Amino acid sequence: MPIYYEARVAKIEINPELEGLIDTEFDDATGGIGEDARAATARRWARAEALVGADKRLDTLVADLLGHFDRRLEAMNGKAMIVCMSRSIAAKVYERIVAARPEWHSDQDDAGAVKVIITGNAADAKELQPHIRSKARQELLRNRYRKPEDPLRLVIV
Repeated sequence: MPIYYEARVAKIEINPELEGLIDTEFDDATGGIGEDARAATARRWARAEALVGADKRLDTLVADLLGHFDRRLEAMNGKAMIVCMSRSIAAKVYERIVAARPEWHSDQDDAGAVKVIITGNAADAKELQPHIRSKARQELLRNRYRKPEDPLRLVIV
């Protein structure tokens, strides 16, 4: 199956109300690590993830992706992969996709048209748990994705 890369752009907007909330939540989450590590983490990740994963942006992004994917499937058969900044954003994108296309969802790995593929453990947040799979379960999804005739059409990583 040929591979095509098509970048999609979704603007990032800063909601002024979130700035203080982001800082407070970050302080709570990083209270037990050294100040240098905490500062580095803050600069690299916290604000960027909040901006990239903002609800309005994800709504726009998913609507654009689904429209684009539909038009692409009209022209040719294929599959797609969405690469997200974080596991949390991947789960939020999945929720929006299955809200728009409920028939694409399945709790079973051997069924469904859309899946999130992430690693994790039992201590991860509740919204991530349905998407955390062992290596064997991830391999099953990889094999499904590689088969052009398999109904798995969209993976989110």
